[in-house]
Amino acid sequence: MSRKNSDEGASSRTEAALTSIAAHDFRVRSFCDVRAAPARSDATALDLIPSSHRNALHGVPVAIKEVFDVAGCHCGWGTPIHADRVPDEDCVVVTRLKAAGAVVIGTTASTEYAMALAAPTGNPYSLDRTPGASSSGSAAAVAAQFVELAIGSQTIGSGIRPAAYCGVLGLKPTHGAIPLQGAMPLSAPLDHVAIMARDLSILEAAFNVLSCDASVSGTASAEVPPSRIGLLPPWFTDPVDERVWRRVRTAVDWLAGGAAATVTIPTKVRVGERECLETILAVDMWRNHAADEHAGGDAMSPQLKAWFDRGRQFGDAAYERELARREELSQAMEAVFNEHAVVASLATTGLAPLRSEGTGSRAPQRLWSLLGCPALAVPIGMIDGLPVAVQLIARPGHEWSLIALARRIASSFTMPPPQLLDGTVGPAKMALPHANPINLEITA
Repeated sequence: MSRKNSDEGASSRTEAALTSIAAHDFRVRSFCDVRAAPARSDATALDLIPSSHRNALHGVPVAIKEVFDVAGCHCGWGTPIHADRVPDEDCVVVTRLKAAGAVVIGTTASTEYAMALAAPTGNPYSLDRTPGASSSGSAAAVAAQFVELAIGSQTIGSGIRPAAYCGVLGLKPTHGAIPLQGAMPLSAPLDHVAIMARDLSILEAAFNVLSCDASVSGTASAEVPPSRIGLLPPWFTDPVDERVWRRVRTAVDWLAGGAAATVTIPTKVRVGERECLETILAVDMWRNHAADEHAGGDAMSPQLKAWFDRGRQFGDAAYERELARREELSQAMEAVFNEHAVVASLATTGLAPLRSEGTGSRAPQRLWSLLGCPALAVPIGMIDGLPVAVQLIARPGHEWSLIALARRIASSFTMPPPQLLDGTVGPAKMALPHANPINLEITA
């Protein structure tokens, strides 16, 4: 945590968050529920703790995606079926955040069952644009500077994509690194917690707090030699905005000291990853939420019902077959990570699309959810007033390698605030220390 933030009282930071939400969130619509009175009470109690006894996230305002249980808050899973759901107990993630001194401000909007119909949230950089997929409310709340930290989730791409579209840091740790007890299940083999912040030190502290019983490799100072950074071109068939890819490629080449080595995804991984993930996910969605379809199917979107239909048709044999294939794909990727400590690629296929056009492609994020690899979205600039990010990926357990590279990027570039806040947003330059300075500004 920065010195400035550590010197601020919990009450002042909480009040600033609540004031900003009251002033602006009626337009952004990132929050489902705001626990103003309990948050103020929690902050007052934190301010009474002597400085020497304060924990890692002391006074940090945090927002929680509505698929995680927060005692006393509406946690409706993005569906009218559970719109009145108010848990009595906190999930493990919230318990750990509170114990570390964070102040829970409220719950943020998710897509329907974190999978289908989009929430009403807008992107703070352009409210007619999508903030991404199911962690849309969490990413937007951080981007709009309502909170300093937010928790989301990712099963396909709904942590990395919203973070990238909203210009914030987004970490999807190794599968299982952070416990999911008390969170809505989609698919146990695929579900991940996601952490979002603007300040890398806050993201680091949150990861430490939340993964305290996990085994991760490396340390907070785990540096990655430039020769061990690989550039991964698009391996999927979804169309890519060439301007975004050019920006990502330039940033990765800089990280690698001039020209990053090109990474090739093994053929069996490239052709099999989508079917593998979608089969596992569809079956698990059907298993976990079929009862809701029986009881309230009229309130479900056609997109969600289509997932349930697929899961019903696949059955147990297909499920077990794809779990075995996932292990084969993971083994096939070992050669890539033996050669490259970090693989860098697109976080998204392009800029945030209009909300009327959906929440964007899942293709750049999907493989890393399937394999359980840690991934980190790091903002690297703006195109046409919208954020662009690079996605950093490592083998499971190597989050600190990603964070070390993110620190190099973050030390050279600060995202401008959304126009929503001060009207100053515009095309950004990323000033990178390099023998031949690289201008990453793209306005075309």
